Amino acid sequence: MAKTPVLTNVNFKTSDGLLELQAATDIGHLKQRLIAYFEDEFKNPTSMSSYTSFQKILNRKAKGANHLSIYDFDADQRVGELVASIAIATTINGLHNMKLIPGWQRPGQQVIMEKVFSKKSWDGFLYENPTDGTDEAFPTFIEIKSTMVGPTEDVTNPNELMNGRLEQYKKHFQSTDTICCIFVMPYTSTGQNLEFNLKEATEKLNEVVTDGAMGCICLLSFPSNKSKQTVMTVHCFLVSKNSKYASNGKIDKVILGKTEFAIF
Repeated sequence: MAKTPVLTNVNFKTSDGLLELQAATDIGHLKQRLIAYFEDEFKNPTSMSSYTSFQKILNRKAKGANHLSIYDFDADQRVGELVASIAIATTINGLHNMKLIPGWQRPGQQVIMEKVFSKKSWDGFLYENPTDGTDEAFPTFIEIKSTMVGPTEDVTNPNELMNGRLEQYKKHFQSTDTICCIFVMPYTSTGQNLEFNLKEATEKLNEVVTDGAMGCICLLSFPSNKSKQTVMTVHCFLVSKNSKYASNGKIDKVILGKTEFAIF
């Protein structure tokens, strides 16, 4: 049996030229590289000491992470965006029996991206069964925004942090046939339990995501397992009004995807 390649370079034809992308053909390999990255970072006793130190780990440029050196990233690609892309792909695959894999744009694509999309970069994309060479079928692009905070910003709870950012993120969530993701950080005010109201978040996100796109919420948390180890976990919830991966934006039946990234 032939071994699955770790990555695949795929070019997509447009009227303005070729978009050169790279897909993680072996999604498990990419995930293991990210797990190794986070577990090494979390060995530092100060890594979780503040919002700033933790966000630095998520915001590191992917091309600067030694664990990911086999891949070929655009300068704007961030480690946290890869985490969210994997969680989204894993969730969709589990719900719809698909074989989507995550990907990113290769270096030097910002000019052609701006011609095609009027923006220089996307945070990721999903594609099923890529092949070497040129493909005329377009992937599904992903836009990811987060609830990360500044060093002097007041922290309340995850819902309020998300709600306070949606209006500024709305302009980024207006492309049909895309996935519009909010990456929710596990931040609360001192002494408050970590909670998240999915019904409220669904209604709020649907107000700013355009018709024909799929809203998505990725919830980051650090629960303990049976061995009392901390597990970096992302739960993914698809919020849709009209898209190919989810039928509606209702929340009568909630299904959360779950992806674990590191144990420390």
